[in-house]
Amino acid sequence: MVLVVDDDPDIREAIRQTLESEGYGVVTAADGREALDQLQTHPRVSLILADMRMPTMDGQELIAALRCKGNPTPVVVLSALSELRREGSLRLRSITGAAEVLGKPFNIETLLRVVAHHVSSARN
Repeated sequence: MVLVVDDDPDIREAIRQTLESEGYGVVTAADGREALDQLQTHPRVSLILADMRMPTMDGQELIAALRCKGNPTPVVVLSALSELRREGSLRLRSITGAAEVLGKPFNIETLLRVVAHHVSSARN
């Protein structure tokens, strides 16, 4: 199961539909706090896709909260390309603790490749 966390409902829905059409189970959340609630209800989440910038609790705060609770679920951070250009993918990964950073906008093939990689790694 994949947890999609983004404050933009259109992006959440587009990712949900794309992943479900490929056979993935998907749950969604509008921010990090809602994501933590979803993880209580859906403990079998094997990957989290989380927007970097969200109100209430952003992607970096979500990752920190997960790690404080001992939750090792990989998080792929979704970030605007301007932020990636400013920080750089490796630096942003090290700052946030993300497993990977996916720049917005991204294409469907890249999204599916990243999800498949992390979900299969979580199963092994």
